[in-house]
Amino acid sequence: SYILTGVAGFSSGLLPVLLVVYGIGTFIGNMIGGKAADRSLDGSLLTFTLGLAVVLALFGFLARLPWVSLPALVLWGVLGYATAPGLQLRLMNHAQGAPTIGSSMNIAALNVGNAIGAWLCGIPLGSGGTNAKGALWTGAALAVAAAIVLLLSTKFERHSTISKRA
Repeated sequence: SYILTGVAGFSSGLLPVLLVVYGIGTFIGNMIGGKAADRSLDGSLLTFTLGLAVVLALFGFLARLPWVSLPALVLWGVLGYATAPGLQLRLMNHAQGAPTIGSSMNIAALNVGNAIGAWLCGIPLGSGGTNAKGALWTGAALAVAAAIVLLLSTKFERHSTISKRA
């Protein structure tokens, strides 16, 4: 919230409205993400993850401009939550023998990721708010790291599938 009030200059009275705007973005992202995952699972995950990195990085550079912050907030919600259906589908494709355990592990992994992300993004925020935009850049770096993990994972999966056929 400090990024929106202390950096972008929105009044604290607008925070509930801004959070609703973000929430609308997450709803839209979930809908878009499900349809995109049906068309291209790994491609959609990569696109949304890299898109999130770009939005967070640009938001970090341009956060002082309220007219940029509002669309960035919406896109943050859209792109961040567009990954959820694809991640769930990807996991379920690998957990065919134990879908209940697989699904619960997905939620557990998301919670661990949320905790680690919040901790890492809190490091620049802990410097007295003077580096609040650093949290956005940290988020962008984490999104890039997630894209790299996805790329490596798909590469190893393809290699494993080819090895099993041979």
